[in-house]
Amino acid sequence: MSLNLKNRETERLARELARKTGKNLTVAVTLALKERLERHDRSPQRGRRQKRLIEIVERTAPRMKDPRSSQELFDDPYEKSGFAQMILNCVRSQPVDFMKLRLEEQ
Repeated sequence: MSLNLKNRETERLARELARKTGKNLTVAVTLALKERLERHDRSPQRGRRQKRLIEIVERTAPRMKDPRSSQELFDDPYEKSGFAQMILNCVRSQPVDFMKLRLEEQ
């Protein structure tokens, strides 16, 4: 079987990848396609994880009543009034069961 690339940029990219990886053209294209398919197949999981993180942020954000800007919080992360302490206070007020979250994702 053969693959006929009729796009100059596609051929250039394939040859560049083969040269940079030290593989022949067929192997370079095959690996690139496999990697892209793997990323595509993982994307629904990433989407579910993002959705779950957004839900957590929306649920916990109202509890974070610190009037300082994000920059101020990150500049002072280890002080008693800093970002790390604010997160700890939030988690302590409503603990998150991370094992449960992982099971819900699956």
